[in-house]
Amino acid sequence: MHRHIVNLVLLFLLGAGAVLVWRATQPEPTATTPLVTDQRDRIQRAGFATPDGGRVLLERVADGWRLREPVDAPADPTEVNSLLSVASAAAHERFGLNEVDAADLGLDRPERRLFFDDTDIAIGAVNPVTRQRFVQVGDDTVAQIDDPAGAPRNATHANFVHKRIVAADRELTRIDLPRWIVEKRDASWSARARGHDGTRDAARAAETAEAWRTARAMWTRPLDAVDAGSGEAVTLHFADGGSTALVAERGQQLILARPGYRVRYHVARNLAGVLLDLAAPPAAPETDPTTGKGVMAPAGN
Repeated sequence: MHRHIVNLVLLFLLGAGAVLVWRATQPEPTATTPLVTDQRDRIQRAGFATPDGGRVLLERVADGWRLREPVDAPADPTEVNSLLSVASAAAHERFGLNEVDAADLGLDRPERRLFFDDTDIAIGAVNPVTRQRFVQVGDDTVAQIDDPAGAPRNATHANFVHKRIVAADRELTRIDLPRWIVEKRDASWSARARGHDGTRDAARAAETAEAWRTARAMWTRPLDAVDAGSGEAVTLHFADGGSTALVAERGQQLILARPGYRVRYHVARNLAGVLLDLAAPPAAPETDPTTGKGVMAPAGN
């Protein structure tokens, strides 16, 4: 028994010694610094180049961010924050561009180009050893960062359009629908039929107005010229005198095409009734319990 205990102690000491030797031979971890800045709130402009040679430009404004190119529209804060995360990504190593072959690092033809204020970022290849991404910062510096989820690979401006159909700071006063006109007068909503004898009470009109005020897209996609040619016309009118023209198409989702923003809003199908027909609102919003985001209504609803 005594010899067994001695053997266990010796094995323990040998193992501990091996660990100490291994740790002593490991290089010190490289200190990291933010790729561009760790203060995202100081960035005023951000964006990226598109494959067609254009660019998407976002600009900080008093109440958040706005798209400025190729359209002027409120920007989705979640998408913007994801993009800004690249600027604050930890750079694990930096070295001069003149020390390497840009082609070997995928920087001669970068797959993505971003910019944050006056700093340009080119996204190159993945280092097969570290699994980190080579990026060029400005004209002469190369860094390695963890593969940035916020660097849009196939994104267009439409991904960055705010998911709300009606901006939070705009007051609806009238909604022209295919079969109804919903209007606000003296702080009360009413509905009148267009070309048919149907009726809806004031409560239902108010529910439709509220549904439009709070409606959000599950996602947004770019609108081609051919996409806006058919469907049901909808016009939203606002207290500031402005209006928004939409084209609604019912299908697997409710698609609201907005030519002014060159975007298609993909909305949960179960909202089509309340938004377009003055039907009763759905009993409960359809959401994914893991993300809290809207999901598509099941077939048959």
